[in-house]
Amino acid sequence: MNNFEKNSTLLVTGGTGSFGKSLVKNVLNSNLGEIRIFSRDEEKQDKMRSEFNNPKLKFIIGDIRDFDSVDLATKGVDYIFHAAALKQVPSCEFFPMEAIKTNVLGINNLIESSVRHQVKKLIALSTDKSVYPINVMGLTKALMEIFGKKNYPVKIIGSRHGEKKHETLMSREEKLNSQENKKYFVLSPDLRDLNYEKYFSKGQKKIATLADYTSDNTSQLDVKSLVKKISKILN
Repeated sequence: MNNFEKNSTLLVTGGTGSFGKSLVKNVLNSNLGEIRIFSRDEEKQDKMRSEFNNPKLKFIIGDIRDFDSVDLATKGVDYIFHAAALKQVPSCEFFPMEAIKTNVLGINNLIESSVRHQVKKLIALSTDKSVYPINVMGLTKALMEIFGKKNYPVKIIGSRHGEKKHETLMSREEKLNSQENKKYFVLSPDLRDLNYEKYFSKGQKKIATLADYTSDNTSQLDVKSLVKKISKILN
């Protein structure tokens, strides 16, 4: 990986994490002049400093949530790899506001600072869970992808982005905790506790057999039935 201008500066947010360290290993022998590692864990930074022992690496203590520390780290930077995030699904489920502060507001801070300091390129690490965001972590990553998008010429490609072929009334996860009455479904609140074992080593086989409750897999009214139903309401 050597597609950098000679002696340019790279900033890696969340640089002490697994992805960050792997990235640094791959670019350490490139023509970069400086690689900045931005994170809030001083112990991990100290271990990484000893492990790599390379003068190119500059370690900066800061939090992606704090604009001032982000802005300080971004000044003079040419390229950014953004890997700082809350990535554990259970943690994000139990502390959703913390996930929003890091995964959504954090990238906003980074983009604003990148524009201010004329950073040439910013690459943000996302997740497969943002494609079908049924949990907080996936949703915050999906929101992250919205920031910084540019306007391109309009092309007719078919369905609009975000448009659904069928209306999803209830996800399969919600369906698992629902009760069906004659006229409606009752959704029970999510009462999961802080037992992480349910996320990592145990699951629910029943959920695999369920499907989302959508306008595609339920009974649909024809024109005559629809007119009859509307007439009842009006009368």
